[in-house]
Amino acid sequence: MLHVIDDQWKDNLLSMDHLKEGIGLRGYGQKDPLVEYKKESYTLFQDMMDRIEDETVVLGLPIANVQAVVADRNGEPVPIDVPGELLLSGAGLARGYLRKPELTAERFVHRNGRRFYRTGDRVRRRADGALEFLGRLDEQIKLGGLRIEPGELESYLTAHPQVKAAAVILRDGQLVAYVTGDAAPGSLHEYLRARVPAAMIPGRIETLSAFPRTANGKIDKRSLPAPNAPIRSSRTPVGNLERQIASVWQEVLGVADVGVHDNFFDLGGRSLLLIRVQVRLTKRLNRDISILELFRWPTIHSLAAHLSQELP
Repeated sequence: MLHVIDDQWKDNLLSMDHLKEGIGLRGYGQKDPLVEYKKESYTLFQDMMDRIEDETVVLGLPIANVQAVVADRNGEPVPIDVPGELLLSGAGLARGYLRKPELTAERFVHRNGRRFYRTGDRVRRRADGALEFLGRLDEQIKLGGLRIEPGELESYLTAHPQVKAAAVILRDGQLVAYVTGDAAPGSLHEYLRARVPAAMIPGRIETLSAFPRTANGKIDKRSLPAPNAPIRSSRTPVGNLERQIASVWQEVLGVADVGVHDNFFDLGGRSLLLIRVQVRLTKRLNRDISILELFRWPTIHSLAAHLSQELP
């Protein structure tokens, strides 16, 4: 939960002689794990929520008596710049959820002799010690019988040097990634292929000038625009090889016609459908074709040209 100090608190604080105008009054806070006093939860990080730098929400540094750890799936601390879950500990940590022992056991954990609250927030620690908010870990997507964590995929995308921020959603049965920065969608597909399983690679990658934001500064995934309509190719397949590839695409995608320069993913293809294409093409052409090849050459023309060079 993002907690913002209200105007009355602000006026009271600024009336104190030792405080100056311009002090950070917005703060990241977790309401659930904290003991509340006068209906106000403690602010856990100082001087940050006004800072959205290059599409990144900067949480800042923990205040006194609050310990923040960025941990991996096993609860072990991760190095600087590596995304992980934010764990919080400190004097205000609550005992647990009232009459919810299972939820308490899940969210309140012990690490190295201390008790922590698992926030479910995905963050990373910068070299200067400040924390960046990257998203939530509990926005799981189910696609083709598989469970995909958008946050994990977003972490890989934001690790790319030319990507400032990223968001991944499920739209019309297809994984769609949105990014800001200078990276070309094609290069990002190549980048992801070397790092994640085929089922996790988005069918579409859209570049935005800026992300829509909620009042708390988070990426507003509900307001992300629909992907741009792809420009369809008008050239029909020629030659036996292009026609065989086109035939398989039509069967798998359920479309009546395809152009040789149409991108498989722009036509509604996704990673699991690409596996079907691989199986059918392997049988019809009587040769081994890898998933990597299909990702690397996602048009009929480029795939046919590649396969022609491979033929004896």
